[in-house]
Amino acid sequence: MGVLLFCTLMQMGGAARAEPHSLEVSYMQGAVSASVEGANLERLLAELARAAQFELTSFGELDADASLTVTAAPLAEVLSQLLRDYSFAYQTSGESQQGRIVRLFVFAATGETPATVSVDGSDIGNTSNGASESGPVLEPASAAAAERRLALESTYSLDQSDAVSQLADAASDPDPAVRSAAMAMLAERGGEAAFNAIADGVGDPEPQLRAQAMETLVAMDRQRAYPSVGRVMFGDPDVSLRLKALRLLAQSEDEVSAVLLSAAAQDSVEAVSKLATELAGQ
Repeated sequence: MGVLLFCTLMQMGGAARAEPHSLEVSYMQGAVSASVEGANLERLLAELARAAQFELTSFGELDADASLTVTAAPLAEVLSQLLRDYSFAYQTSGESQQGRIVRLFVFAATGETPATVSVDGSDIGNTSNGASESGPVLEPASAAAAERRLALESTYSLDQSDAVSQLADAASDPDPAVRSAAMAMLAERGGEAAFNAIADGVGDPEPQLRAQAMETLVAMDRQRAYPSVGRVMFGDPDVSLRLKALRLLAQSEDEVSAVLLSAAAQDSVEAVSKLATELAGQ
């Protein structure tokens, strides 16, 4: 059975494209050589698929202007650079990420699409790193926020539906301490509506609350939490939270967690790829 690798990366603004007179792409023993300027990205991917003999499936319009200048570069790294502004996944023929790529899925950005995608040999293998620390324990920032947090205690006297509805509203409170308390009380209530309200927390502006939401979801239902954990692992701006997500995944020994760890091992952030590789090898 093959391995399916996922990547989700940042999106950028975009505009028009130009078409080259020809696409010169060659593939030999897992490596790509090409010198292409001004190609439509989807057409360039199609040419790579033809040369490397993998199946290409795209979802949405891939309208970026693409340039590719590489010599004997690994196909997987070329694709990772070309598609750094998109979400994509590829499946390999072997039991590890080193197998031959047999299928590539590319998902067009739902917001603004990139205007250009340019890759040259110096891009291959480049990584970046960075991390931030979560702040101190959250306390209400004002007396009014403290009163709103205390008022959440009244939901203990309500039935499930009304309590979850009020707590879900409080999970969007302007004050982080109120949102945190609301999430904790939603977890106590349990149920699908509460789970879904907590899942919104992985997009919270506060790193601590994103971590709280992710950990709470895993504690409530590990299998259903995978999409939220993956959202943090592949897209959170705080590298320390991405590492936390990896450790949460590693606590499971199932196919989904194994696939996600394998995907993270290819991440462009060295700290993420290093930890994912270590955890996948346990």
